[in-house]
Amino acid sequence: MRTTAGCYSSTYNLLIAFAIYQGQIRAMLHSVRAYLLTLVAICIVLATCAFAFLAAGAVETSQKRAEAQTLETAKVLSQAVDRELQHSIGVLTALRESRAANRQEWSILDQQARAAINGNTDTWIVVQDRSGRQLVNTRLPKGAALPRGAAPQHMWGELQSGAQRVCDLVEGQLEKHVVCVDAAIGPSRQFAISMMFRPQFFESIVRREGVSEGSIATLVDSNARVIWRNPGGLAYVGRQATGDMLEALQAGRRTGVLESTTLDGVRVLSAIQQSPLS
Repeated sequence: MRTTAGCYSSTYNLLIAFAIYQGQIRAMLHSVRAYLLTLVAICIVLATCAFAFLAAGAVETSQKRAEAQTLETAKVLSQAVDRELQHSIGVLTALRESRAANRQEWSILDQQARAAINGNTDTWIVVQDRSGRQLVNTRLPKGAALPRGAAPQHMWGELQSGAQRVCDLVEGQLEKHVVCVDAAIGPSRQFAISMMFRPQFFESIVRREGVSEGSIATLVDSNARVIWRNPGGLAYVGRQATGDMLEALQAGRRTGVLESTTLDGVRVLSAIQQSPLS
């Protein structure tokens, strides 16, 4: 009996020892599993953070690239418009300093002005005196009766120094809206010669500079009124900028990038570049 009991006791002890050992293994496996799960979770968190960091960096880089491209496009367009205006100033300077202008030979000056325009239907030249009497108007057939209308007094004040001026968008006598470049004739500044532009004149500049599809190019005057917008054209001429863009223009901001809302209510990334000439 003792032998049997002794053997039973040993077996029981072995079973207990095995059970304890198995429990330790399970506990260890559980601990390892928990460790691995924790390690995996940490790796996932780190990977997510790294991805978020890289994504944020990519977004920031893309944003900066878009801002730089938009601002560069605005600068290119501003320079292109100024080149056209500078060319017009050169034409007016040549005409106002001509012999015909000095001798007030208006019919000869009319011929010279028509040759300078060279058939461009979006541009014409007008000569008038301080009373508003027109002496040359290449917009009309030669010999036609010329309209009469006094130019704004501030124009004569600005021309008194002999410098040229670029006007804001104004109502024309023959066109609903015009933009002009003006210069005085003679030492007494008794006459003014002007290059007049229909808003459509500026469309070719925008197209030539290759503004990408999906972008909006807008020219505005010093009163923040639209001279030309591509796309949209005449539907926007004369409308005033609004919201963030209007605030930036009224604040005298010369250049920069901002988020604004278009006249159609679309939120966009915008760039401003003020013309140093006009």
